[in-house]
Amino acid sequence: MRVVVCVFGVLARSIHLVWPTVVRRILQPLRRDGHSIYIVGFNLDVGNTSTVDGIRLNRSRTALVRFDAYDEAIQTEVDAEIDRICPGLACRTFDDYGARTLNIRNAFRQLHSEMRVAKFLRSNVSRGLNAPRYDAAIVLGPDFHFAMDLDVADVRRAAAERGAVFTTRVNDADGYTNGFYIGHPVPLAQIMSRFYTHTKLMALELGQRYDGQRLPHNYEVLLRRAFVRDKIQRLTTSGIFFKIRANGHPFWYGLREEQLSALSRPSQRTVLGEWGNVVERLCAVEDSHPCLCGSGHVRFGYSTTTPEASHAWTHWRPVNTNSLFTPIKCGEETFGRHPWTSSPTHRRWHMRRICQCRLNVTHWCTRQRRITDRHNAENYTIATRTHRNASASHWCTPLVCALIYLSIYLSIYLSLR
Repeated sequence: MRVVVCVFGVLARSIHLVWPTVVRRILQPLRRDGHSIYIVGFNLDVGNTSTVDGIRLNRSRTALVRFDAYDEAIQTEVDAEIDRICPGLACRTFDDYGARTLNIRNAFRQLHSEMRVAKFLRSNVSRGLNAPRYDAAIVLGPDFHFAMDLDVADVRRAAAERGAVFTTRVNDADGYTNGFYIGHPVPLAQIMSRFYTHTKLMALELGQRYDGQRLPHNYEVLLRRAFVRDKIQRLTTSGIFFKIRANGHPFWYGLREEQLSALSRPSQRTVLGEWGNVVERLCAVEDSHPCLCGSGHVRFGYSTTTPEASHAWTHWRPVNTNSLFTPIKCGEETFGRHPWTSSPTHRRWHMRRICQCRLNVTHWCTRQRRITDRHNAENYTIATRTHRNASASHWCTPLVCALIYLSIYLSIYLSLR
């Protein structure tokens, strides 16, 4: 099959950090399955003055990827179009983000990037024949670090089904998880064309949440509305991904332990091993965000870009909480006050505090297995009791019970005479 892999968004955000896992987890499984791959990039150029995650981006980061085709849009021009279709960002499409205008604008920017991918997919479909140049398309963001291999069976099924698109369940948020799609180009282009139709989609009735409240106005629910509008079935693929910010800090969205519980134990170890590698390698890059390191070891140190200054660490310290994902901040509340803080070296070279984490994956998996085994044992006991009670009530019908009680009464009466 011919599979096109479309990468969209601010490509220089962290593609230099995540692309090796895209090759290993997405491209290599496709090649092993005998598919031809075409890689297309859709960049949103933020310019030389804007920052992403507090970092001024280097365009050379994208040189790691050899694109077969490339398209670029200028962020200032995209913002002007956003202001035209949603003046003052006052439309209610993303009003659950409140006064966070940057979040709302970023959501519209992503909608615009998805629309550009949709136009590309449509442009490669023969008019009248509905026959695309590509058999299947995989669309992903430039900051996705994949923790599991792509299920190529999902790609083959997507190519065969024109009324369905695959997403993950990493962070549904009452809608459908966005940013990673697998599908035939025709339905995929339909659900990714939401930029100019967002107001019409908001009028589409989806009902209420499980608790009776209205569905939130967020990106995930807007995507779900597009599926409903176009009568496209949402299928789910088992992949789990993390997002890597421009400053190098990793983040795992959604209900992490629920995501893990849905996997087999070998898959759990694979995902947690990948997360452990990411955390240990990248948590030391940024000092303003906590590492999610609730079970394992952490250490504290100072880092600097000045080559004359030394790089120093404390000893590893154990951390053991109820959750694998407890935030561990790099500060005095965790490690106590350290003499480095007031040392002449620290003041001279402007060193910054950093933390590093080593997860104890085996401990978490063992604990979860015990919890699961205990839960299964409790369910077995309850089911057994229910079955016995049901069996007892089944043979003890009113007539049978009446005859039994009558025989007991007669036997007692005759014994007393």
